[in-house]
This record gives sequence, C-alpha cells and structure tokens, in this order.
Amino acid sequence: MEAAEARTAGRGATLATIAAVLAVVGLVYARALAGELVYDDLLLVARNPALASWENLSAAFGGAHWDFVEPDQAQRVGYWRPLALVALFFGRMVGDGAPSGFHAVSLVLHLAATATVFALARRLLGNRTLLGPAAAALLFGLHPVHVEAVAWISAVNDPLAGLFTLASLLALVRWRDRGSEGVAIIPAVLLLFALLSKESALAWFALAPTIDALRGDLRKNLLRSYAPALGALALYWLARAQVFESANAGFDLVTSHLHESAVRALTLRVELLGGGLALLAWPAKLNLFREVRPEIPWSDAQLWTAIAVLVAWLTVSFVLLRRGARTAALALFLSFAALAPAVLRLESIGRFPLSDRFLYLSVFGLALLGGVVIERFPRRFGLAAALALAGLFGWRTHTRIPVWHDEVTLFRDGIAQSPRSMYVRWGLGRVLLDRFRVTNDAKLLFEANDQFQAAQDLSGESIKDATLLVTAFDEIQSTLGVGWYHLLCALHIPDECVLEESELVFRNLADRIPLKAPGSAEAHCGLGVSLSRQGRLAEAEAELRKALECNERHQASWFNLGRVQLDTRAWPDALQSFQKATELAPDDIDAWLSLGMTAIELGLGDRAREALGR
Repeated sequence: MEAAEARTAGRGATLATIAAVLAVVGLVYARALAGELVYDDLLLVARNPALASWENLSAAFGGAHWDFVEPDQAQRVGYWRPLALVALFFGRMVGDGAPSGFHAVSLVLHLAATATVFALARRLLGNRTLLGPAAAALLFGLHPVHVEAVAWISAVNDPLAGLFTLASLLALVRWRDRGSEGVAIIPAVLLLFALLSKESALAWFALAPTIDALRGDLRKNLLRSYAPALGALALYWLARAQVFESANAGFDLVTSHLHESAVRALTLRVELLGGGLALLAWPAKLNLFREVRPEIPWSDAQLWTAIAVLVAWLTVSFVLLRRGARTAALALFLSFAALAPAVLRLESIGRFPLSDRFLYLSVFGLALLGGVVIERFPRRFGLAAALALAGLFGWRTHTRIPVWHDEVTLFRDGIAQSPRSMYVRWGLGRVLLDRFRVTNDAKLLFEANDQFQAAQDLSGESIKDATLLVTAFDEIQSTLGVGWYHLLCALHIPDECVLEESELVFRNLADRIPLKAPGSAEAHCGLGVSLSRQGRLAEAEAELRKALECNERHQASWFNLGRVQLDTRAWPDALQSFQKATELAPDDIDAWLSLGMTAIELGLGDRAREALGR
C-alpha cells in the first residue's frame, strides 16, 4: 500500500512539474498567437489549394511541398512534407482560416516536444530527480532559436518533425531499458512520421546510434534495433522516388545554385557547424536572413570563430568522455549530430543554411547538458541556476517574438541585421508595395522604390565584392519591383510617373527571360496589367495568356485576365478565369468578389451567393 501511494505521489509530482514547465513556455510564447501571415505563409498558407478541402489535401500527398506554385517545382526543390500539410490543414480548421489557428498548432507541437524532452532527459539522466529533466525541458522550450520555428507558421514542419524524432528516440531508449525485447517497431513508426514531416528527421540515424553508443547499447540486438528504422527509411525513400519520379528521391536536387568552389563548400560546412553550435551557446544575434557568402578571405573572422567553436566543442566532448562523464559528453555529441543532414546536403536547404529553425533538434543536446550540470548542484543552487538560465532564455525569446508579428517588422529587422543582402532589400520593397496597396500611403511607395534601387546597387557592387550573394532570381525580382513601383505610382501619383515607364520595365524583362523560365510568368503578368491600364486590352490579354503559358498556376495572371475579360464583356470567360484564381488562392477575397459579381452578370444566382458568401 505504501509503495503504491509513493508511486502515485511520484507520478503526481512528475505531472505537476511537467505542467509547470509547459505553463511557463506557453506563457512566453502566447504573444506569438497574434502574429500575421508573413513571408512564405503568403503562399504556403494563404494560396495553397491543399488546405481548402480534404480532397485537395489527399491529392497533395502525391506532389512535392511547393508543387502548387509552379508545375515543375518538384524538379527544382526536393521537399516532400505531407504531414506538415496535415498540420497546416488542422491549423486552418482550428482558427477558421485565421492566423491564430495555425499559430496555436505550432505552439501545441512545441509544447508536446518540450514534454517529450522532459521524458527523454529523465531516462538519459537516470531517473534520479525531477530537477535535471525539468531544467532540460525548460531550457529546450524557452531557447531563443526556437522562435523562428514556433512563431513562423510555414516552419511548422520543424516542431512537428522535432516532436516525432524526439518521441522516436524516447521510444528507443524505453525499449532498451525494458531489455530490448522483440523488435523496435514503435521507434520506427514514429521515425516514419518524423520523415514525413521534414527531411531533417534523417538526423535520427546519427542521434540514435550516438545515444546507444554512449549508453553501451549499440551492439545489443543490432538487427532488431535498427532493421525496422531502415525499413521506415526504405518506405520513405520509395514514396519520395514516386513523387519526384527519380531513384534519387529528390535528394539530388539543388535548391540554390551558389556556384561555390570546392574549398568554399568545405569552409561553408565548417561555418554551419561552428556557427550553429555558437548560436546554441549564445543566442544573441537571431536572424532569419543569415545569408551564404559565395567567397570569403582566409582571414575572415566569422570563419575562424566557427572553427574555434567547433574545435572547442569537440575537444570538450572527448575530454568529458575520457573522464567518464558520459551523459555530458552525449549531450554535446547530440547537438553536433543533429546538424548532420544540413551539413551533408547543404545545397538542398537554400541560401540561408544557418537558419535558427534548423537547430531545433540540436537544442536538445544543449538542454540535456544544462540538466546534467544543474543536477550536480545542491538542490537549492540547482533550482536557482535553472530559473536564472530559463529567465535569460525566456526574456530573449519574449523580445524576439514581436519581430514575427508582421511582414514589415520582419523585413525591417532583416535589413537591420543583413543590410547588404540583395534578397532582403527587394523583399522589403515587395512588402512595402503590398502595404501601400492597402493604405495608399505614398511614403511606403517611395520607400519601396528606394529598396529596389538599393538592391540593384548591391548587384553592381557584387562584381567587385565576392562576399555578396546575387542571383538571377534577385535580379528578376528587383526589376519586377521597379516595374510595379512605376505602375502603382502612375495610377496613384500621376504627376510623378507614367504607365509607359512600367511597360518599358516589364517588356524589357519579359524579352530577356526565356519563356517558361523562372520569373517569366511574373514579367508577362506585369506587362499585361500595365497594358490593360493603358486601355490596350487585346495586347494585355495576349501577355496574360503568355504568363499562363509560362506557369498555368500563376494566380495573379488568372485574376488579371479575368479583369481584362470583364472589360471586354466576355462574361463566361471571365467567370472561368476568376474561378481558377479562387482555386489557386482560396483566401483571395478580391478573386471571390469578382467571381460573385461576374456570376450576377450571368444570372447565376446560386453561384454568386456562394462566392460572395466566402
């Protein structure tokens, strides 16, 4: 009876501790629920047909993550994350399409991952006390690098994959602790869920052997331990091979062609490893736009700092291991091992390889180390140390979350931290143009043009400065921005600009880009809109159809084609164009309104009511 009561009391204390940790983490992150759609959210969330219905969602499982943007996107970006789409779909259901619903899903996933860290840390620390696991969970939940993964809706795949990866590791450790009986099926199933969430879950194949090796379990029942996981990997690979129609399963695709030398490819990986570990230990400078530098001199301070951190991290790890501090060494090795997928396939993760969200799993190692150290203190001092560290992390997280509230704030922060990024310059220009369309504040329009011009100035400077990253995509987007500036300026401030200027910019760009090449649809769409505003409707329709020939999923071209068809009183054609626009962007109110008004003109009352009711 007394033993049962003690177990009940122990469970009660454990649950109370977990609840307290989750309450603190949830309280700090609560302000993220007020965030708007930002950056990739404007496509992946607002204009993703997969989120419109269960039928669309199931159909999207057979395509790559960004397939809905362009038909051949799967040939350029090797992302397949079906469970991430499921998470976004539930976010839409929870909030009825409002951003708060998506944010709530991200926060719940992060809280679940934090609870899993508590359970896993307790196992790895030997179930001695609650203080060490609680400290590890608190440090994990509040670590500032998680803000990007939790406060950014499009990054929901990181806490989702992180949760399933950590749960799989926990299941494996439990299986080991119970004598490794049978086959490790549950860890394999959870691993498969993690892989279906994001490619970063491949880190499991570095993390699990590391845990087994340092706990002395690696050679125990090796086949029964890892065969199911390899089976899960095989299923995942076969599914991806079907999606990407390639035996390489999309892992050979290069997201950003940086054209770096072999030496730079090596030093870039050193920067990623050392820089990532430095961010874990000192998360002061958080930045979404931490851009690749194509070339750097050997005297570069950032490179040598990364080398120093990497050497120090590994040296301390091996020293701890030799001295018998196996759990502390394990913690450091886990932070290192979690970066393996990003380092091995650096080309597949884009121009910002050292993004905060890529450290989601690595934080567990640092948090575990914190638990190890704090558990060695006398209880009173350990508790004080845990609260002090949690307070510092919580404060930094609390101050970082508002950066993600809206696009203007996010990109202004990007400019402040990466002023010499062409990508961030034209990105802020785009955001300011979008804001001008809503507010008609001329200051925003002129500032947008300043950013586009600054981007083009950086393009010129890149000829002499090899550290600047400038791509053809940047050139196209900054030019498109200039074209839209002239068009909007001519419409709203005719004393400053004329429509012919926008036509010239868009026409020159359209002539320069091969048909169906990236950016060609946007160029022809811009030209079509400029011509339509000049009343040259036949030419405008021809350009908009060219845009759709380049990319049949270009929503803006369908919408503007519908407007041209309205002007020419081609009502049935306009109805079809607006219908297509709503299918491609289910949250586009203007498209639904135009569809409803066109249906009224055609006497389609039921269809009009349905559209206007949206």
